[in-house]
Amino acid sequence: MTQFSIPKPIDMFANDFLRFLSRKVEIVGDRNVKVLYCGESFWSQLHPLQKTSGVFKPNEYVRRPSTKTLAGWQRVNGWIIQPVGQLEDGSLIWSLTPEERVIGFRDFGLEPALAQELSLFDAVIFLNQRNLLNAVRNGRCLPNFLVVAHEVFHVVERLSGGRLHMSTWDADRDIDAPEVLECFYEFVKGSGAEAFGS
Repeated sequence: MTQFSIPKPIDMFANDFLRFLSRKVEIVGDRNVKVLYCGESFWSQLHPLQKTSGVFKPNEYVRRPSTKTLAGWQRVNGWIIQPVGQLEDGSLIWSLTPEERVIGFRDFGLEPALAQELSLFDAVIFLNQRNLLNAVRNGRCLPNFLVVAHEVFHVVERLSGGRLHMSTWDADRDIDAPEVLECFYEFVKGSGAEAFGS
């Protein structure tokens, strides 16, 4: 039992949406993701970690602020760490044991104790709490759910080998990638809008 063992409502949404997308592309096996809300201090500490290169570099298809500077990083709403293994031939392995995940999280730069606690999960989604609170104040509907849906989409995109694919989109113009929105709305419709407080 760790501080992350008990799922919160946002974790339940993330994992329900993960199973929903996995069924769409017929991915076998159960996966588990964790969502962590980050205050300004912790979000800033993630900045050097997101610069990780090589096979751990997250794919992204959106025109967005450069994350090379801390100021640019502060404008990002969410980020995901999804540990991955690599075979000698260069092919990637997304299904890892908890022990392998510890190594993966450590390779990202997480502290050993945190990496150990998070090894229960195939992926961890970090949310910029300040940005999401500002989005709510500005009248944006369900910003946390949409950011989580976007990151979960990436998880399944990788697990499926690209069978589920996110197209390029413009963050200055679009709410999110059309594929993410389509799947999110389908999921909400199937779950019942009342589950999302509307």
